[in-house]
Amino acid sequence: MEIKEIKKMREKDIVVYTRYCQEKKQNPKKLFCFFEGEDGKYYIPRITKYTNYGQEQIICYKCNGKEGVLKLHTLIEKNNDSYSKAFFIDKDYKSINKNSKLIYETPSYAIENFYVSLDAFKRMLNIEFGINYSDNDFKKCVEDYQDRKKEFHEYTILLNAWLSYQINKGKEVNLSEFKISKLFSKISIQEITLKNIIDIEKIEELFPNTIELEEEDLEEERKKFNKEEKLFRGKFEIEFLQKIIDSLIQVNRNGDYFSCKYNSVTINPYINPISSLTGYADTPECLIKFLKQFENIQ
Repeated sequence: MEIKEIKKMREKDIVVYTRYCQEKKQNPKKLFCFFEGEDGKYYIPRITKYTNYGQEQIICYKCNGKEGVLKLHTLIEKNNDSYSKAFFIDKDYKSINKNSKLIYETPSYAIENFYVSLDAFKRMLNIEFGINYSDNDFKKCVEDYQDRKKEFHEYTILLNAWLSYQINKGKEVNLSEFKISKLFSKISIQEITLKNIIDIEKIEELFPNTIELEEEDLEEERKKFNKEEKLFRGKFEIEFLQKIIDSLIQVNRNGDYFSCKYNSVTINPYINPISSLTGYADTPECLIKFLKQFENIQ
């Protein structure tokens, strides 16, 4: 059975599985962590903070997306070994029915959603721009961020609802190269403008050969997003944040937004934001609880 399952796996995950089988015997007291691609950049600092493991005691594996992490979990757990293991996945538009305490699934769409919360934005604004929480500039910027984020969600809710429906019905939609920012003329701290209205016709033009929706089906999906902003696609959210931060850098340089110019602003939101902004991102309680189960395993 194991050989058949290995054959079904992609080459990248076969390499990961082979590495794990070799390395677990050489490092029996270490923590083995399996991530979707680059997600370790968010998780590793939090793993070291909330477990007994130092960074040198963690062995990380980049898997082939969510599917790769889950396949590896299934295969590895069939061996029923006693090594310490943790598997991390994004919820995406479709949550899994996980039955293992070793799998952590984000409560939001993805880890990117942890970076765009109001609290995360406040931390970034305070540290990177040097604006105190009590300053009028801080309050003004926070209010504008909330307004722009609300507008962004109003513009993109139909697309998110449509994508959610497609994926929950089993339709594969290729989003790997799609950038939400290309649908906007401007995303800044002061304003957001669309190039064209994002309606069903536009969405079907962007993503052809998909399932045709009934209006009532789409409306049911929309209700989910009206209730929970954390369900919005994480990649779209991080693009929004990048544009907002970039616009703040520009208005600070131009002197036409803040009451004064803030010096030593060196942040670049386009250089590996998952790494560079990880210190500002939220750490949900469910993640802390998940990690604490490893505290006394050594």
